[in-house]
Amino acid sequence: MAAWKTGRWNTLRIRCVGKYPRITTWINYTKIAEFDAATTPHPRYDREQMFQTLGREGAIALQIHNGTGAWRKGAKCRWKNIRVRSL
Repeated sequence: MAAWKTGRWNTLRIRCVGKYPRITTWINYTKIAEFDAATTPHPRYDREQMFQTLGREGAIALQIHNGTGAWRKGAKCRWKNIRVRSL
């Protein structure tokens, strides 16, 4: 991914808005992905059931995916300056 700067601090922004959320992510100010739960065509996604399960408020989790060859041996992930605000 060209936006990711290996070996340096990166800026990640996540915006989540709405009952059936539109989730947009940016890495180093480059828009990477957008998911709209109100209009997703996935046949097994039930937006109302998801809303009933999760509600409007909840926890925030930070996760690293360990795909094959995604990280070099001994690589570390660190977080700093995390800010959360309501929209």
